[in-house]
Amino acid sequence: MLARRLFLLAASCLLASCGGGGGDGGQQPEPEVVTFAFRIQGAGEEQEFRYATSSQEFIAKARAQLSLPVVGRPQFPAGPIAAGSNGVNLNWNWHFTDLSFTESAMAACDGTPALVEVDLPNWLRSVGRFCPWSGYVYAEVKGSHTLRGMAVGETREIAQETMRIEFKDVSDSRCGAAQMCITPGAATAQFNVRIGAGAAQPVTLVLDASQEAQQAVVGGYRLRFERLDPYPINAPYPKEQYRATLSVRKL
Repeated sequence: MLARRLFLLAASCLLASCGGGGGDGGQQPEPEVVTFAFRIQGAGEEQEFRYATSSQEFIAKARAQLSLPVVGRPQFPAGPIAAGSNGVNLNWNWHFTDLSFTESAMAACDGTPALVEVDLPNWLRSVGRFCPWSGYVYAEVKGSHTLRGMAVGETREIAQETMRIEFKDVSDSRCGAAQMCITPGAATAQFNVRIGAGAAQPVTLVLDASQEAQQAVVGGYRLRFERLDPYPINAPYPKEQYRATLSVRKL
């Protein structure tokens, strides 16, 4: 009897934490992710670099800087960098892993995005940070959209971008919360993306896989498969029960 009670208690906990009941599972809303563009004083868009964050503190500080004239923005960005653009930092092969505003930093990390790019191994191995003294927050990047709760067969329109996205199909091989698995599995979703009067373009994205498989670039927009609910407990759910979250960001 005691073992049965413990089993039922564990099962109810799994259902509550993983959304197995078919509702929202009491999940907190996803934090807003905002992208900011930075530039170098005296340079143009060729030296622009970007950073995306959900930190409310950073977002507030960046927006406060943007309320000032460019010449009145004394704080510059500084933070550790890593390889790859992370799907945010334009065509640069590096990105910030964290970022803050400061009015002073060591001279070794001063420079421009182009200087980092041409000597990237040294910056990553030896310097480790980028803190351009003449850098400033240039703009809050618009054109970012999050499509939540998409059902299979549903088409959503982003009117501002003249874009229509169809959630065409899904398969779910993720290891259930109550299962013991050798591999974690993945969820694969198929979308059709139509921009303007152009033809629909098929896009396949894989959740719980590599960053490359989870996102794709279509017509100047980056699509990213953010999540698929509900998470399986013992087996995949019927397709009609799944809801996908897809983010779309203009590059």
